[in-house]
Amino acid sequence: MEKADNKQVSAEYLADLANRLDHNLAISVGEIRDINEDINVLSINAKIEAARAGVGGKGFVVVADNIRRLVSRTDGIVAQMTTKVSDLVRELSILSGRLGLEVRGQYFAQAAFNAIDIVDRNLYERSCDVRWWAADPPLAAAIADPSVDNKKTASHRLSQILDSYTVYFDLVLVNSDGSVVANGRPQLYSSAAKQVKNLPWFRSALALSSQDEFAFQTAHQSELVKNETVLAYSCPIVSPEGPVTGVLGILFRWLELGTVAVKHAVSSIERTGMAEGDIEAALVTPDAEIIASTKEESVGSSLDQSTMLMIQGHDMRHGFVET
Repeated sequence: MEKADNKQVSAEYLADLANRLDHNLAISVGEIRDINEDINVLSINAKIEAARAGVGGKGFVVVADNIRRLVSRTDGIVAQMTTKVSDLVRELSILSGRLGLEVRGQYFAQAAFNAIDIVDRNLYERSCDVRWWAADPPLAAAIADPSVDNKKTASHRLSQILDSYTVYFDLVLVNSDGSVVANGRPQLYSSAAKQVKNLPWFRSALALSSQDEFAFQTAHQSELVKNETVLAYSCPIVSPEGPVTGVLGILFRWLELGTVAVKHAVSSIERTGMAEGDIEAALVTPDAEIIASTKEESVGSSLDQSTMLMIQGHDMRHGFVET
């Protein structure tokens, strides 16, 4: 028999302990009832023999009756004990199940938090990048005077940045009318002169007043980079006189980061040994759109409404929600 101090306590161990206790109790109760049945038969036989013995056997009748009463009391005690212990075992099983759910849920929640933290830290760097680069003088010059030479210089500067920052598909410089003036990868993406005035990342940045601020558009397919899935960050180009003259947009390779984050979540769960069957990890927008998943076919679809409502109604800063 395993000793408790040598066993790691877990929900599974408690559930197994409850099952073993219930099983052992059933065996012991069965044995007691078998013994009582044998004693009961003996007492009946004793009364029969006492009756045959006549007056001399009356004493045996009293003894046999007392034995039967004791057997009856024992049966009653055994029945009560069985009911009470069964109730305790049932409660222990319920508690172990709840504990298992809680422990498993906390591991899942921590894995989800780590995935979000990976994304959050990485995207914070993107917000710093766009604000830093938007202040680059060649970009402002190309907006102020979109001559061939200025646009070529701006494109070259954007290309240099992309050579060092491979997490981007492209960087695009846009005037206040929403027309692309220059981009960093013209040999790959012919975005010059394309219109982006209706894109959220452009409109939001154009409404800002300082290069200390930035705008953002969530994961989407961008025509500027042949419909690749991007996250777009943007920052206004501000002239020395103060007004916003254009916008710098940076098109981040979203799926590479998103896929790494969700796969990391699944692998961390699998390492705990708590994975049950196939696990899908996904990053979902407030609008229920799945923007990254360990199952590629899920990307672009929506989380079902009932699950989303359950998540939105839960304080997701702490713990987890079971669906």
